Formats: sequence, structure tokens, C-alpha cells
Amino acid sequence: MMQKRMETLMQKLPAGTDAALIQSDVNRRYLTGMQSSAGTVLCFRDGAYLIIDFRYIEKARECVKNCTVLEQHDLYEQIRELLRKHNARTLSVESMTMTLSQFSKLKQQLGNQVQLDQSDALSRAIFACRTVKTEAEIDKIRKAQRIAEIAFADICNFLRAGISERDVMLRLNQTMMEHGSEGESFPTIALAGSATSMPHGVPSAQRIIQDGD
Repeated sequence: MMQKRMETLMQKLPAGTDAALIQSDVNRRYLTGMQSSAGTVLCFRDGAYLIIDFRYIEKARECVKNCTVLEQHDLYEQIRELLRKHNARTLSVESMTMTLSQFSKLKQQLGNQVQLDQSDALSRAIFACRTVKTEAEIDKIRKAQRIAEIAFADICNFLRAGISERDVMLRLNQTMMEHGSEGESFPTIALAGSATSMPHGVPSAQRIIQDGD
């Protein structure tokens, strides 16, 4: 499935694009299947690479199968070397997530070796790939929904006066983990009483649920 994702992505890019640089956490995970806080994916039409530092190298070599995994030593020199190897002249970047600082440094380091495509072509191509879910992804969505429903049913029976918002949050998170969750998609919001008017409020151990909340 991961190999197909790489191929589909490159097919969606303009014909003149030789390579794509992916550094955002969520897109890197989507294309490699591995979650990490760092790493660089470099895709060509005839191959792909994951350049990642020593903290993740063992895990990457074990679970990433659709890329050649390289331990990061000098990132920009490694990128330059791979661009030469694949005769790449045009490199597309994630314009919707890359900062000005990151782009400036990339441009400075690569010099005249490659033309940087700073349009939204790559970001839009990844978005298009991620929008259409495979059967495997749909199955995971269903499983996640089941976990959420189980946790919600449990918390409805758990709620009572005298416990804190934090107690509710911890119970929800624990129940989800016990039923197969890998983690929350965002920090759990569990608020009571007047605090419920706060969007994205943080559960408090001091705020106690009262009768009628």
C-alpha cells in the first residue's frame, strides 16, 4: 500500500517534476507508515528515500519497506548526492507546510543544482491522495469510531457528582487505549459547568462536577 501511495503521488505531479521533498510529520507518516518527529522523504519517479537520524534509524529499517532508508549525517549533502544520482533538475516542496526559513535554507544549500518548485503542486497532490481513502483506511476509520463509541458509553456510566474533569479525561483516554487506540487525535476535552463555554478548554483536577452540570 505504501509503495502505491508513492507512485500515485508522483503521477499526480506535473510531468516536469523530477523529485519531491516531504518533511511534514503527517505526510511523512502517510507515505512511509512510520510515525516520527523528524525525517526527510525524497521521492523520484524511479525510487524513494527516507533520510532519518540515529534516534529512528533502527525502527525505520525495520518497518519502512517502500523507501531506501539512509541514516542522516549531512542532510543537504545527502539530498544533493541523490539529486545527482537520479539526474533530477526540478524539486517540488511542500509549500503549504514549509516555513520561509526552511525554504531559504534549502535554496541556499542546493544552489544552482536544482530548480525548486515552490508552487502548491506537491501539497495539493498529497492532499488529493489522502482525501481518497482505501478500503484499509476506511476499515481503520470504522475501528477508531467503534473505540470512541465504547469509550463514550463507558463514560456516560462513569459520570457522577464529586469527580473532577481530569478524572473524566483520564477515564476516557484509558478506556480508548484498552480497546486498541494508539493515542488521541487531539488532547481530550472534558469540561463541566460554566467551563463548557471554553473552546478547546483544558480539563482541571480542581474543577469538580456538580449535580445538574
